[in-house]
Amino acid sequence: MKILKKPAVLGKHRGRRVIARLGWVVPLAYMAFIYVLSSIPGEDLPLPVFFMVDKLAHFITYTGLGILIAFRSGLTDLVKGRRVQEWTKGGWIAPLVGIVYGLFDEFHQLFTPHRTFDLKDWAMDIAGVLFGFWLARRWDERRRRQLPQKIA
Repeated sequence: MKILKKPAVLGKHRGRRVIARLGWVVPLAYMAFIYVLSSIPGEDLPLPVFFMVDKLAHFITYTGLGILIAFRSGLTDLVKGRRVQEWTKGGWIAPLVGIVYGLFDEFHQLFTPHRTFDLKDWAMDIAGVLFGFWLARRWDERRRRQLPQKIA
């Protein structure tokens, strides 16, 4: 008796499985990257010198985190053809992950030479996370308009 192997699925479902398996790996790796950056002493930071550069760096960094968390939490779907969520599956919990991580990051900076806990930095972290969620939402809306409408 010959045993037939099931052929590997190389079509449309492969991407979904890859994304599902990645899970929180990408956002957590990005958080680890932020942790490493926060561990650099203040005088060794490779930032250009201009007004409010640190606030801009916080905003941009946490915008990226907000986008990654939004992708993971179900706000967006990288695979075409699947229904896109109106808001995150976690509701307010998903953006709260990024906001709380920003607070942890600021607390961590208390123990880094020439770095301080700054509520203004945390405010920029919060603004960045929420802006990242907003960008992901806009991306979803644009994709939803481009998807062909199913005829009932």
